[in-house]
Amino acid sequence: MECMVIPLRLPSEHPDLGLSVIAETGGRLAGFAPYVPAIDDEGTVTFQAELRRGGSGIFAGQAAEPEALVEPGGGLISRVCSHPDRARDGSVCFYGEDRTGAPGVFLHRAGAVVRLAERPGTLGPTINARGAAAFRAMSPDGHEAVYTCEDGEIACVASVGERHAGFRGLPVAHDRGTVLVRGWLRSGAESIALAGRSDSTTIAETGAHFESLGNFPSINARGVVAFTAAHRELGEAAFVSSGGRTAPVAVAGDAFASVRGVLINDSGPVALLATPRGGCLGVYLIEPLGPRLLLQVGSTLAGARVAEFALNPVSVNNRGQLALRLGLEDGRGLIVRTDAAT
Repeated sequence: MECMVIPLRLPSEHPDLGLSVIAETGGRLAGFAPYVPAIDDEGTVTFQAELRRGGSGIFAGQAAEPEALVEPGGGLISRVCSHPDRARDGSVCFYGEDRTGAPGVFLHRAGAVVRLAERPGTLGPTINARGAAAFRAMSPDGHEAVYTCEDGEIACVASVGERHAGFRGLPVAHDRGTVLVRGWLRSGAESIALAGRSDSTTIAETGAHFESLGNFPSINARGVVAFTAAHRELGEAAFVSSGGRTAPVAVAGDAFASVRGVLINDSGPVALLATPRGGCLGVYLIEPLGPRLLLQVGSTLAGARVAEFALNPVSVNNRGQLALRLGLEDGRGLIVRTDAAT
């Protein structure tokens, strides 16, 4: 597998962000934190929002005035407790609470909400283009586990036990019942693996080459895995792995203190989360001539400075668009889509 290694460098000028505001706090929407938005290949952004009248729901749209998909009050759900993720057919999976306050993993499909599992894990679920979901939940015997749900059939692909000591990050739904799993092993090693119902393929482990692994690896439809890690020789870097071969695609070098995340679509790595030395965390597009800054903590947007932002593997599509949650220093929250990569 041949990859061009791109040393990170600081941008020479502030970029045109090319952002579309999908939603803003105010009116009926009280807040979006701490969850990230998801985006599908049509550019529809799906996100969780706290409501001023109480409870929280799921909204989706491509412009201002997004549509409410799940709202508390009239249906099964009283509160949404994770980011949502959206399939090609519009199905949306999420963690939430029902009217009695009982937690669960839920699927919204064709206007109806069904419960997939009880006692969900942390962070949130993912769903692939065909509608197969992956999520963390407690097993019947009380152990943390990773599950997949496809065509109504739920199967465990990894569980705390003989091999795993726990899980981190998102379980990323891939294909044919497989899930990209970030965890740590009973040996103490950190691990990234593609887990299925009958077997598991190791992508990376700490030990000879890696000192630590990032918490949010991602995988595209072709099976290429992207992740960040502290390499014993290269230092902080982003990597891709395919066909049993792993190669760096971006290294921190002298300009950057850390590389915290990498997002991938079917064309390859799209964006990096990185912090320049002496600077603030930013989002950078991966381009042939080097990363191009989209925004960073401290960027000015809508008349205020960006205090924080959040995105993860559900926040990129195959058009290169990104969906982000932004918190501004004046207290406003935004859900935005960037079109600068298209």
